[in-house]
Amino acid sequence: MLAECNLSTLTMASGITRWITSNELRDIIKGSGKPLIDYAVVDVRDADFDGGNIPNCIHIPSHLFDERVNGLVERLKSTPLVVFHCYWSQQRGPQAARIFREARDGLLTPEQISPQEICILRGGFAEFQGYFKAGTLKKLRSLFDSWFPSHNRRTPNWLKIIEPAFGTHLQWNPVTNKSKVAPVCFVCE
Repeated sequence: MLAECNLSTLTMASGITRWITSNELRDIIKGSGKPLIDYAVVDVRDADFDGGNIPNCIHIPSHLFDERVNGLVERLKSTPLVVFHCYWSQQRGPQAARIFREARDGLLTPEQISPQEICILRGGFAEFQGYFKAGTLKKLRSLFDSWFPSHNRRTPNWLKIIEPAFGTHLQWNPVTNKSKVAPVCFVCE
């Protein structure tokens, strides 16, 4: 299981290439690269994963990361960019990145190792979602108004009224800034 760690020590000791910003990651996702081939996003959130996720991410809960890291190393050994994150990228994400690098260095032979940049998403999912979620509430309000045209538009808790209808089934894509109702939150494992 991932243990707590000191972030500044982790960054120096683990050889993490760099932190990546939300805008940089958005540009990568929206670019011509293919997920899981040209880049991979690894989300190590636990129950907090249910609130949404970055498209095409690999979800490995932090409490299972140690037992799944070897398979992840094998799966991503040719992927040139791997980005780790948790909700804030303060503990679970950075530590998963360190464990991944150590496992990679221990499992792969020099012939198997291809250049790979291992990054941590600065601010985690919270910051990424915050940057790209701005238009979503307006779209939800518009959807609500179309469903309930006679409802009082000044009702301050319109989101509370509509939220139970979606629960965790409202899937928001921060890259395209679009929402859709999905039967479940998707997990790409």
